[in-house]
Amino acid sequence: MKCINFKKYESGCLKGFADIEAELLGQTIILKCKLFQKDSRQWISLPDHQATNKEGEKIYVPNIYFKDTKDKHHVCEQIQKEVSRWIKENPQEDQIPQQQNRTYDECPF
Repeated sequence: MKCINFKKYESGCLKGFADIEAELLGQTIILKCKLFQKDSRQWISLPDHQATNKEGEKIYVPNIYFKDTKDKHHVCEQIQKEVSRWIKENPQEDQIPQQQNRTYDECPF
């Protein structure tokens, strides 16, 4: 897998959106992931969608499920390494100004 694009987008802990190219069953797929950071801790959010729980509260439901949590953590670590590599190789992306409050669905890519 490799990061093929990263768009900086700062809003709270959200730091940006990454396009990850991966192989699945012999096909190339693109995963739309989010990079978060709080203090010195970073993490990746895999593709998800907004839903409403029984109490009427907004929640985010994953689009990708793993049988074993260890596998999910391994994939997220690999994606995080790829995003870090892409950012280092494309330093001009760090110059993008902070965005106003836009939702994930309004992101232009």
